[in-house]
Formats: sequence, C-alpha cells, structure tokens
Amino acid sequence: MNNDLLLLSLYSLIPPLRNEVKHLEFTHSKNEDGDYIWFATDDSVLLDLNLEKKRHDPIQFNLTKDAPKLATLIEDSYKLYPRKFVFTPKNTYPKLDKKASQKSLDIRLSGLFSHTGKNVSVNSLRSSYVSYMVHQGMLKGKLLSVKEKNKIAERMRSSRKYFDESYTKLFQMNPSQQQPEIKQEENINNPAAPTDDLSTYEKQRKRSTSYYYSHKEDIIKKQKEYIKKQGSYTNSRNRLLRFLNSSPEYENTMRDSTKTKYKFKKVNGVWE
Repeated sequence: MNNDLLLLSLYSLIPPLRNEVKHLEFTHSKNEDGDYIWFATDDSVLLDLNLEKKRHDPIQFNLTKDAPKLATLIEDSYKLYPRKFVFTPKNTYPKLDKKASQKSLDIRLSGLFSHTGKNVSVNSLRSSYVSYMVHQGMLKGKLLSVKEKNKIAERMRSSRKYFDESYTKLFQMNPSQQQPEIKQEENINNPAAPTDDLSTYEKQRKRSTSYYYSHKEDIIKKQKEYIKKQGSYTNSRNRLLRFLNSSPEYENTMRDSTKTKYKFKKVNGVWE
C-alpha cells in the first residue's frame, strides 16, 4: 500500500513525468548513471533525472522546495522500508531487494483507478494534468501564456508544441475566441451566508465546479465546433501525431507515405 501511495503521488503531486518514475532508485550521493531520488546532505529530497528521455536533457527537481508534501511522503516511505529501489514487486514482500518491472507498475497504476471503469495510464495522467492547467487559466478569463506553457512542458520533459497538440484534451478553444467572464457563484443553499470563511482553495474549487457543470454543454459544443473547423486533414494529422509521440512502436509501423503526406518530422526526439 505504501508503494502504491508513492506511485500515485509521484504522478499527481508534481507535473507528471513519463516512465522514468517507474525506474527510480534511492541514493545518498550524486550519481549520473541513472534516475534517482537523492537524499542530499542538506536534507533536501531531489528528483535527479540523468538519463536522456526523448532527447530531453537531464533535469533535477528540488522536491523539498517545490513539492514538500511529496518530499515528506518519500522520506517516510524510505524510513519505514529502507531499500535501494523505489518500487519493488508485491509478491516478494517483506524482501525489498528486487526491482519492480515497468509492466507490473503499468498494471499497478491502472489498478489504482479500476473503480472508475477507465484504463488509466501515464499518458492519460499527463493529458489530464495539462487539461486541468488549461482549464484553470480559462477560469481566470485567459489562456495560458507561452511562458507558462514552456515552464509546464519543461517540468514534464516535453515541448510546448506537444503540450498543445497531444496533451490538451478538454477545454481546447480557439485563441481568437473571447474567453468567458467568470463570476462569483452565489451560495445556493444559503444566499445570505458569508463566503469569507472558505479557504482560497475551497473558493476556487467551488467556482471551477460550478462554472464547468453549468456551462458543460456549451464548452463541449464550442470544442466540437473548433475541431470541425480545423478540417479532416488537420484532425487526422493531430490524431496520428498523438499516436507517434505516445507509442514508440507506432513510429515503426507507420508507412513512409503517411509520414510524407502529413509532413511529420522528428525534432529533438519529438514528432511534429
């Protein structure tokens, strides 16, 4: 259960990465031969990714500073179960000297969401996160800026282009469209009740939930209209582009004529 908690936390308490999370090892010193959770001498918990991923450079995150809740969970997990590998097989407990395979962790991650009836993968979590961030921008009456997108894409070891074309599934609107003005929702149960007692998070969640569900049909309609205006060629190209970037196997099965037709090219390990 602790391993499951850590797996889910690493994909939800920071901008979700790819499968490098599933290969992490613990270390108390700097290493450059793999991807590590590094307990530094200044008591910081660092996520130290050294292996090239889709040609993205090595990157390091200070979890103690950027995601303190996650850092605490990691420290507690290591103190409770000292081990080399962050994720170990379920059927070998209490022995913790073996490393869980990526496939077993794929199944474990999907199983954590089995109650939803949906097959949840790393890609769906990444897409969900980006869509959520786009939605948060819309609630403020604006689209995410290029600078904001680049920052999120960098932390996810992705690119802004892929961010726009492959990960944003919901609330995707034409930048030329005027964004809706978000108004404070009334207290439906008790209109006279004060709202100052609510925390900032609770107020934001209340606004987010009320706006989406009261405008759900309109948002979906506008999204469909936008997709329709793009035309069959653009929609087909975007769909195939998602396949190329989400499945390395698909790259080898796609015909050269298809790549030529849609003018696909690979830049810094990412298909565009």
